[in-house]
Amino acid sequence: MEKMGIISEYFSELETTKEYKGYFCSVSEAITIVILGSFCGLRNVSQIHQWASSSKVSEFLKSEFSIENIIVS
Repeated sequence: MEKMGIISEYFSELETTKEYKGYFCSVSEAITIVILGSFCGLRNVSQIHQWASSSKVSEFLKSEFSIENIIVS
């Protein structure tokens, strides 16, 4: 099976980065995280953020999607 990184590649044309508290946020990475969180049954941004910030999920996002930073507020 092909790597799942195709999700973030699909949104690469939207690529913009914005600095937020010293981190650079990628639009395609944020959309990828929201889609994956929605697939997991999470219903709002707060739940998705908490899920993505967990150590196991952040390691998964790093290894499978090359998403290195999840902003923790």
